[in-house]
Amino acid sequence: MARSSVTLYATSQTARVESTRMPQSVAGATAGRVVGLHLRLGQPVRPGDLMVELDSTLERAELEKKRQERASLGVRRQAILLQIAAEEDKGLSRAHVNDLSVAQTKVRADRSRANAEVKEKLSEIAQNLRDEQLSTAQEALSAENQAVSAKLEVADDELETRRLQALERYERRADLAKQGELQKELAFLDAQAQVLEAEIEAAKKRLQLFEVRAPVAGRIAGVSEIRQGDVVAEGQVFAKVLPLGKVQVVAEFFPSTSTGRIAPGQPARVRLDGFPWTRFGTLEAEVTQVASEPSDGLNRVELRFNGDTLGIPLQHGLTGHVDVLVGTATPWQLLLDTLGARVREPAVAADSSQSSRSE
Repeated sequence: MARSSVTLYATSQTARVESTRMPQSVAGATAGRVVGLHLRLGQPVRPGDLMVELDSTLERAELEKKRQERASLGVRRQAILLQIAAEEDKGLSRAHVNDLSVAQTKVRADRSRANAEVKEKLSEIAQNLRDEQLSTAQEALSAENQAVSAKLEVADDELETRRLQALERYERRADLAKQGELQKELAFLDAQAQVLEAEIEAAKKRLQLFEVRAPVAGRIAGVSEIRQGDVVAEGQVFAKVLPLGKVQVVAEFFPSTSTGRIAPGQPARVRLDGFPWTRFGTLEAEVTQVASEPSDGLNRVELRFNGDTLGIPLQHGLTGHVDVLVGTATPWQLLLDTLGARVREPAVAADSSQSSRSE
């Protein structure tokens, strides 16, 4: 019997199953009146799932107004583009007509110039005949008059050509000025459209503040006492979402039974409340972390599950007991430990009594 050994365990009655990821609070980013609740305990959620709706009537109306203004700008912009195209087409047509008119006056001027040359020669002939007294002075004067008239017609046709060319340049500049004004107006509309786009994006982001959505995939682990129609403040917490992930066991031990005795890697067994070990058995676990400093007089120990879960749905919040294997001892060693503890107790009491007498 002295050679047999007994397995020693450090036991915690305050064990709890926790997620390895901390629950995340779902809070509102703005104040408002609740118009929609999509929450229930245990509800699975995905990132972006709508959980709470706040009244956003005014914000939606403002967004719709901005969109209508953008549509109106689009119509005005299209009208200006059509007007610019029409002005360009009109300018090309008028330029073509002016080119034909200039060409016509040039032809007429060339004909007048040829006619003037003929008249000039006839005038010279008439003058020579008069000098030789072969024709009258009246005939010579008439020929000279016709030559002068022909020269005036040439000058008139050349002047008309220059007038048409100057008119074409003027109208072309007027067209460019008109098109420049239209381009300026178009640029102004485009600038307004950019401002509206920025305002619309800002309004969309503002609207998103009135929709509270799930931040991560997981399960709703807690719900606040909020009802539809309630007015909530900015930062109001509506629920807590437990992210998807592995679970672990967290147990608390008295330093006297755990400090220096429990270390990572040691095996343990877990019994969960609500799942009697006589029916479900005990779960195997292993120590992963041990706190170096006590908190509220207890040491925190974290363990992970090993092996089969025995059909138990492990989830955050389950409570139970944990036994960590801390060593072995023979019955004789256990007896000596018990006697040693009893011997120390009277010694401590005697020391306390002697201290009291001294005082």
